[in-house]
Amino acid sequence: MQKTKHNGRRRAIIAGGALLGVAALTTAAFYTDNAFLNLGGAGAGNGGFSTEGSFNILVVDTNADFTPKAETFAAANTNDYWQEANDPDGVSIAIVGSDRLIPGDPIKSVNIPFKNDSERSGAKLDVTLVDRATGGADTTLRDKLRFTVSLNGAVLPGLSNVSYSAVSSAIMGSTVPAGQGGVLTIGVTVPDQGTEAANNALAGKTAAIQAKIHAQSID
Repeated sequence: MQKTKHNGRRRAIIAGGALLGVAALTTAAFYTDNAFLNLGGAGAGNGGFSTEGSFNILVVDTNADFTPKAETFAAANTNDYWQEANDPDGVSIAIVGSDRLIPGDPIKSVNIPFKNDSERSGAKLDVTLVDRATGGADTTLRDKLRFTVSLNGAVLPGLSNVSYSAVSSAIMGSTVPAGQGGVLTIGVTVPDQGTEAANNALAGKTAAIQAKIHAQSID
């Protein structure tokens, strides 16, 4: 009987020790820490994702006769002489004297200030001349017109005294920073056709040409 009791106490001690060991394992302490990162664009410092607020190109506003209200970027910007021109129907910009062209006369031109009115993005610009006339229109005068396109007083490469179709996606210099701009100058003339009869054949003819300034945002 004594032997049986002795063995029972030993088993109880062993069992008790095992229970104490489990308790020690489940109450052990841990060191912890966290890092919280707000992802997003640089600048504001509070994180977040967004798209560009606006990307916008403006051109000089015009008077009642469609002549530009300013001929330089500085004058247009100082007086806020800007207008939107993103409707494909276009806005009218008058080249004084181009409604009475005479073969062999000096070039008629217009200065067109423009502005990158975007919040942050730079703009890469190019210009294209397109025929606005509807199908079947007389192209006699259109094909005789010669254009010269300049940026800030310098003729764009290869765009002196050329047909309208030669002005196609012509790069307008380097990237224009947000808030900055320049002056696009477009000149037009009808060269002397070489004979009186050829010159007279252009009398009373019309053409409709649109200048399209295309802009692409640059980060």
